Amino acid sequence: ELIPFMNFPHGMKIDMFLRYIIPARTVFICDDDAYCMRPLGAELALLALPRTAVVSLRPRVAYRIRYGGEDHLPMGTYALLINREIVVREHIRFHSPRGDSHRRIFNRPAGFKNGLSFDTGDYANERILELGYAVRYGEVGGVRGFMALTQPRLLLECYGKERVKRMI
Repeated sequence: ELIPFMNFPHGMKIDMFLRYIIPARTVFICDDDAYCMRPLGAELALLALPRTAVVSLRPRVAYRIRYGGEDHLPMGTYALLINREIVVREHIRFHSPRGDSHRRIFNRPAGFKNGLSFDTGDYANERILELGYAVRYGEVGGVRGFMALTQPRLLLECYGKERVKRMI
């Protein structure tokens, strides 16, 4: 079914769809340039584990979220399996709050998204951890895509540095 929808900020669209449009318990969201390379049975099994709110199939790797004295890989919003019941019941929001009152996000490269502010999904990631739920991660390579339209990066991931060097 095609649903016409305004182009609101990414996190706000996720919140609206999870709360008002999608009735399913398990929801798969992904960017339009993400591609599943295999069935997601293993990731669905991870989502079924107790207290699992989200399974990230393509987490962010440029920085970490620090919570409870530990570093956590940010789940991002590139490709996620979501337990919608937990997200809705616990009022977890993907739309980032204004300002930077929490600042648990750290270790970002210089100039990355204006320093310490939340990127889409980071606030939800933090709330999931605060509420004692888990963010789990799918198998590497299950989802591929064009991160920032970088064909060279995709070639490196698929074929490795030495082979790409020989190709060019």
